[in-house]
Amino acid sequence: MTLSVTTKARVATITINRPEARNAMTRPMWSELVKILRALEDDKDVGCVVITGTQTSFCSGGDVKGMVDRLGGDNQES
Repeated sequence: MTLSVTTKARVATITINRPEARNAMTRPMWSELVKILRALEDDKDVGCVVITGTQTSFCSGGDVKGMVDRLGGDNQES
């Protein structure tokens, strides 16, 4: 599971759990994050949302390797 959600005392915490890639976000993770945020938006028991990452990185951004793979290339220089 790369995204998890816990709620305590009206605070929902979304944790990015992909430390091997410095918590870089893949396209499916972005889609899942949007679904989670939409659900939390409608949750009357949630007053605040915190997004955090596991281990040493919060989130390094988009998964560049995944972007290259989608383009059908490799990640080596020509």
